[in-house]
Amino acid sequence: MGAAAAELGEQLGGKLTDYTDQVLRSEALREGSATPDFIERLSALLANTTKLTDKVDLSKALAGDNPSRSINTLYRAVSKHLDSNDTPLSIFIDDTDQIASPDEEDQLNRIWGVILAAREMTLKLKKARVLISLRSNIWARLKTAQRGQLDQIDHINPHITVLDCDERMLEQIFLRRIDAGARLAREGGIDCPGKSGLVCFFESRQVSLPEASEQQRSWAGFISKVARNRPRDLIQFVAKLIDKSREKDIISQTVVESAMQEYSNERVDYLNAEFGLEFQPLTNMVKSLSKLPVDEVEFELLRTRLESIPAEFSVTVRGRTLHPGRKESTVDLLAAFFEIGILNARIVDKTKSKGYDHKTFQRFPNLVSNANWNEIQGYRWEVHPAYRSYLHALRRERERATNIKVKFPPKPRHDR
Repeated sequence: MGAAAAELGEQLGGKLTDYTDQVLRSEALREGSATPDFIERLSALLANTTKLTDKVDLSKALAGDNPSRSINTLYRAVSKHLDSNDTPLSIFIDDTDQIASPDEEDQLNRIWGVILAAREMTLKLKKARVLISLRSNIWARLKTAQRGQLDQIDHINPHITVLDCDERMLEQIFLRRIDAGARLAREGGIDCPGKSGLVCFFESRQVSLPEASEQQRSWAGFISKVARNRPRDLIQFVAKLIDKSREKDIISQTVVESAMQEYSNERVDYLNAEFGLEFQPLTNMVKSLSKLPVDEVEFELLRTRLESIPAEFSVTVRGRTLHPGRKESTVDLLAAFFEIGILNARIVDKTKSKGYDHKTFQRFPNLVSNANWNEIQGYRWEVHPAYRSYLHALRRERERATNIKVKFPPKPRHDR
């Protein structure tokens, strides 16, 4: 509330006769979001030196009394200001994890405090709108932490909007940036033939997929697929392609696998940073999937692998210890892989050009559960492309160490 009052007070100044304006301006000065203007500085100077008469306090005459700063006073001042000026108030709150450590359950109530304070503000101020951004893993912790505000989730859930940047949007971001780069290159005197920026920076229009050279994709399709629905990932991967292409000054097939290997390794590290507290030991859990086909696997083969993982090392999912061979533990482990985006469900869809589509956690957060056991058995599952190079490298390393090459069942058809 104080921040909202200070923001409004920052726009005020001079001789303020309205008590509401005085409250807002005083809050802005107190918070340091505004600096005193001439009248305010003159008032403070004279107030500290002398008074003209015994009856007249010049500081009060010029700037008014120092108003009360109680929360109710701030609410009334902000509400009156918004109503009298017919002005909406929009507040954007980011980096909420900076006020507390999400890794420590006892501190999560600080983040809840911000959320609940924002909710109370919107209930009291009809013209106020508050937008709070939270990383998905932090919201997951807020919903599951036993020492949190679990009774408040039902009040907040209807107001949740998931920011999901789909592959089509990522392709558009990529192509627009490439085209913008080509325009800058032409303005700088560099020869870039054709209208598409791809011709300027890429040796070919198609790229062979890492670890699957018989399959080709467009550069935009390939890069948007490995970006995990995150524009930042897209930019980081393109930066790796550029960095490895400096000798040739053009991005070619020869740099794809090395760039993808580095990128894939880093994504696993980032996963551990995001979800390592919820799912332990996450890196070992991800490594265990290297014993499966990564592009597509039938559920029975996946189930057998999941059932055996808790026998290989101790696994906990949000504080629950998993047990080998138990259906509940198998579901918990699959749900964990599904939530962090390592595994996605592949479904037959004849309307798609490739004959299939995917179910992801962003679109179907409640898909993997005991209640849906029969449904999830009917899906095929695949590792997200961002992590495949990491798992392929682990498999090759294991095969070299054991001199045993693993063979998997034939890849299933998409006709059922």
